[in-house]
Amino acid sequence: TALDTLVIDAVTEAIAACGQEPLRLPSGAGHDAMIMARHCPSGMIFLRCKDGISHNPAESITVEDADLGVRALLEAVRRLDRRLGIRPSGSDTMAPTPGQQRCQTRRV
Repeated sequence: TALDTLVIDAVTEAIAACGQEPLRLPSGAGHDAMIMARHCPSGMIFLRCKDGISHNPAESITVEDADLGVRALLEAVRRLDRRLGIRPSGSDTMAPTPGQQRCQTRRV
């Protein structure tokens, strides 16, 4: 099942806003996103793993990369929220100002 272009674009922009170069990676592994994509727009954020090992008990990520992944995810959700215009009641105070960059731009 294909992932959603709108979500992929929001994730790509979010990663760039966090000061990292976004890469688009094909994945042959069976991810939850494949199942979710049948039900709702979906995308994925991959984190660097020590020595490139993933889907294995030896998989390991740094705290810095985990932090970057969380910040990129939050920024992607904010971007999708702005594009789709979805706001829970009373959340207008969370709306970013035009041109405001929410993601801290520190290199990891």
